[in-house]
Amino acid sequence: QYIAHSYHTQPIQGGCLLDCGIYCASWLEDLMDGEVAVRQVSSSITSDIDYYVHADLTIGGRPALLECAFDRLKPRQAILRGTEGHIVVDDLHRPQSMTICPDGRESQTIRMPYVVDDFYGEICHFVRCLQEGIPESPIMSFGASIRCAHILDCIRENIPG
Repeated sequence: QYIAHSYHTQPIQGGCLLDCGIYCASWLEDLMDGEVAVRQVSSSITSDIDYYVHADLTIGGRPALLECAFDRLKPRQAILRGTEGHIVVDDLHRPQSMTICPDGRESQTIRMPYVVDDFYGEICHFVRCLQEGIPESPIMSFGASIRCAHILDCIRENIPG
């Protein structure tokens, strides 16, 4: 549903890629080194707002997929595939568990519940950095933030239309 006064639907800062895709990009940034190349992007655009983006990428020559949506229900998962199985992280934007799925063996779920809620840890970290005069988070550096923006820019430049 189009909500005229929501930041989600403002042409400059709105859209699902900037709102939801940043969480996906941060996983890619954290786990994959190397050059970002876009193989293909498909999207759903209404009134200059991206409501759905599906980006097929390579990062450092390895395949990566970023998918985000406002207009359809999709799983909110990070799926990390390796040579011996995969890991599924549900609610990738605020995870509390992950399931390790080794090839040919039983899966194991590891739960990591919030201390209070999904923002508590971030706020405590920010306050600690501020109190200790730490100008840049060692967890999410300025360079990592710039690389996340670069990943989204590469995708946005390849959105059809």
